[in-house]
Amino acid sequence: MPSLREAHLRHATHYKDVAANTSQLYLRGGEFVSQALSLFDSEWLNIQAGQARVAEQVEDDNVAAELCAIYPDAGAHCLDLRQHPNGRIRWREAALTAARSLGLQRVEAAHLSNLGAAYYRLGESRRAIHYYEQALAINRELGNRRNEAGAHGNLGLAYAELGQVKQALECYKQALMIGLEIDDGQGVGTNLGSLGAMYTKLGKVQQAIDCFAEALLIHRKTGNRRSESIVLGDLGSAYYQSGNLQRAIESYDQQLKIGHEISDRLAESVALGNLGSAYAKQGDTVRAIEYYEQSLAVSREISNRQGEGAALSNLGGVYANSGLLQKAMEYFRQALAITHRIEDRHTESNTLFNMALVLDKLGDRVEAVIYAEAALKIFEQVENLNVTKVREQLAEWYGRVDET
Repeated sequence: MPSLREAHLRHATHYKDVAANTSQLYLRGGEFVSQALSLFDSEWLNIQAGQARVAEQVEDDNVAAELCAIYPDAGAHCLDLRQHPNGRIRWREAALTAARSLGLQRVEAAHLSNLGAAYYRLGESRRAIHYYEQALAINRELGNRRNEAGAHGNLGLAYAELGQVKQALECYKQALMIGLEIDDGQGVGTNLGSLGAMYTKLGKVQQAIDCFAEALLIHRKTGNRRSESIVLGDLGSAYYQSGNLQRAIESYDQQLKIGHEISDRLAESVALGNLGSAYAKQGDTVRAIEYYEQSLAVSREISNRQGEGAALSNLGGVYANSGLLQKAMEYFRQALAITHRIEDRHTESNTLFNMALVLDKLGDRVEAVIYAEAALKIFEQVENLNVTKVREQLAEWYGRVDET
C-alpha cells in the first residue's frame, strides 16, 4: 500500500500531466481550444491541489521539488487565460525556490523571467526589471546567448513602460546584436517588432514601420504565423498613430485573417478590438461598436477577462464620444469591476479617468474629481506616461471648484 507521500506525489504528477494535455490541445487550435479550456476548467481545483502539495514539500523532498519546478509550465497556455497574475506569481516563486534547491540554473532563469512578466502584467515595471536583470545575469553566466537576448528584450519593454527611452532602446539594440551574432532569425524578428513599438511610442512612425517591415519578412520566411499576426497589429498601430487609418485597417484586417486561419481566438479578439479603435477614430461609430462587440464576445468565449475588460472600456469610450453618457457609464462600470478584480491596472486607470471625464460632462464635478484622483494614484504607482494629463485636468477642475 503506498504511503501518504507517494499518494500525494502520484496525484500531483497526474494533474501536472492533465495540465500539460490542456496546453497540447490548445496549441492544436480550432475546436480543440474550447476542449482544452473545458478540460482545464473541470480539473482546475485538482491541478491547484497538486501544485500546492508539491510546493509545500520543496525543501524536504527532491521529487516534489522537481514537480514544483515544472508545474507552472505544464499548462501554460490555459493558465495564461485562467490564472490571476498573483496566483501566477505564487506558483513561479515556489518553482523558483525549487529550481534553486535543485541547482537548476537554466530553469531558475526561466522562472525569474516569468516572474518579471507577471509583475509587468500588473503594471509593476520596476519589480519586473528586478527579475529580468537576475535572469539576464544567469543566462550570461551560462552562456545562453538566445535567452540573454530575450532578457534584454524584456528589459526593453519594462523600461519603455516607465518612459525610460534611452535604456529601452539600448536593451533592444543589445538583443538585436546578439540575435544577429547567433543567427537567431526568430529572435531578431521579435526584437525588431519591439524596437518598432518603441519608435511608435516616440512618434517616429517611419522608423517603426521600417522595423515592422523587416520583422514581417523574417516571420514570413520562418513561417511563424502567430508572430506575423502580432507584428501586423503593431504595424497597424503605427499607421493609426500617423493618422493613416486606411493602412491601419488593412494591417488589422490581415491580423484578423491570420488569427482566424490558425484558430488563434486570442489574436482574433485583439484584431477585432484594433479594428474597432480604427473605425472609432474615423468617426464610424456603428462599425466601431460592431467590432468592439465581436471582440467582447470572443474574449468571453475564451474567458479572457483582460480582453473583456478592454472591450467594455472601449465600448464605453465610443458611447461617451457619441454623447450617450449614461450608456457609456454602464460599460465603464462593467469594465472597472473586471479590471479591478484581475488587477489590470492599465485598463483600470484609463477607465477611471474616462469615467471622470464623463461625470464632469454630466455635471457631477465632485465625483469626477474622485475618479480622476483614483486614476492618478494608479498612474503614479505604475509610473504611467498619462500621469501629466490627469494632473493637468485635476488642476483645471480644482481651479473651477475654488472659483465656485
